[in-house]
Amino acid sequence: MGKLEKDKEKKRNELIEEATENAINENKSIQDSLEYLMNGAILTCNKATTDVKVINGQPVGYKTSKKISDRKKTILMVYNNPMDSNGERMATVKDKKIFTNIRPFECNCVIEPNEAEIQEIVDDIEICKSYGICRKLMRLEDDWENAIRDVKYETYTHIDEEGQESEAVGVTMQAMLFCNHGGIITAINSGNYAIERELKDTQMVKEYMWEFFRNAGFSEYAVAGILGNVYAETGGTFNPETMRGTNYYGLFQIGGERKDALVQRGREWAEAMGWPEDEWNEGWKNVQVQCEYVLEEYYFDSQNGWGNNKIMYGGSEFVATKTVFETAKSTTETALAWGAGYERCITNKNAAGVYEGIQGQDVRIEQAQMIYDEFTQNE
Repeated sequence: MGKLEKDKEKKRNELIEEATENAINENKSIQDSLEYLMNGAILTCNKATTDVKVINGQPVGYKTSKKISDRKKTILMVYNNPMDSNGERMATVKDKKIFTNIRPFECNCVIEPNEAEIQEIVDDIEICKSYGICRKLMRLEDDWENAIRDVKYETYTHIDEEGQESEAVGVTMQAMLFCNHGGIITAINSGNYAIERELKDTQMVKEYMWEFFRNAGFSEYAVAGILGNVYAETGGTFNPETMRGTNYYGLFQIGGERKDALVQRGREWAEAMGWPEDEWNEGWKNVQVQCEYVLEEYYFDSQNGWGNNKIMYGGSEFVATKTVFETAKSTTETALAWGAGYERCITNKNAAGVYEGIQGQDVRIEQAQMIYDEFTQNE
């Protein structure tokens, strides 16, 4: 038996033991105690490392602004799959596509790259300095494997990138996904962050949003930048029902066709949750619906998800790229990047295509720092 097969067998036995212990503690059968993964589940890999590596004389995986403990985590995204009766999108064993379902870990790999992989890393060395080399090594070809055998698993609808539907087995907390580079990916939690419609209290919304975007993989600086902008967009209320006339809705003041898409997502969620039909149009007011809409747009919508706008700040030109936002080590940079790149609340472009700044710039920056201080003081 090779090293990888031994690792698989060891992990499989660990997961079986974990499932057995859970069943005993809950006084249930193993089948009834299984917990299934859904959109937003947090994953880790047994070969992920935060150690800095040197590739062809260049250090990689050291520029990130993420906490060390967060760099060995990533998020499972299954936005293509339909909502179930609880308003959740459930993961299936077929949800293993890199970037679409699983973003590479923002760190390095214990297993050394081969010559071809080294060349890939060298060709994109600046990105690898910030994000590590996992993105150049991850190879996910096999489906997820549930470790427990001889049980009847739940099945869910899987929709592939071509829109084709099929029924597939769900993924449980006792499942493994094998990376052909040698790692074994497993879940840390199932992604069960569902909330009901009554979440409107300012502090509760802030806390939910902080946890949501941190779990989605953003650094503390990045999440503070997001929330500093939300403060400005809602006038400090963090009210998810904020409306500017009939044009802009919610925490992020989404307008135009994007607003219509948000409302439609809210309708689907409200219907799935069993709301009366005459209330479906109110579903967009749910905090979870809005956060998931923004996250999906950020990652997958190249037109609406981000704009690399240039603004002036402190007498210098500031380019709001996703890389700047994700790797910045100050709340000033993340507040400016999110405001100019995602919110696009930009003002007065000059002949060179550079904007004067963003609306309410000082408020967004000040609040981002205050929110960062609030949520990190005890960490």
